[in-house]
Amino acid sequence: MNIIIGDVAAERLRENYTVLELETFVVSGNPIKTYCVANNIPIPEIANLEHYKSLHQKMIDEYNRGNYKFCLDAIEHLTGKFGGDLDTFYSTISNKISSQNVTLS
Repeated sequence: MNIIIGDVAAERLRENYTVLELETFVVSGNPIKTYCVANNIPIPEIANLEHYKSLHQKMIDEYNRGNYKFCLDAIEHLTGKFGGDLDTFYSTISNKISSQNVTLS
């Protein structure tokens, strides 16, 4: 997995690669989105790639909204997808959610 910082760089690559949003960080008061290029998508996953990309984006959106229950459920389905390229990211997000001691409903 390759990390990309910023919307402009991500858009340039999106035409030829699977680019997925990751976290947004605030740098000097400005939100900066990070993305990744998923490089190792197995052939059997290609038929469901749009579904996985959509679920991943929904997970990111819900994470930003604080809907952590949805995130954990989505991560359960997304782990192993994209050739496993994002498994460490999903694990990190799960750990962040768990460390916040939030009530999941």
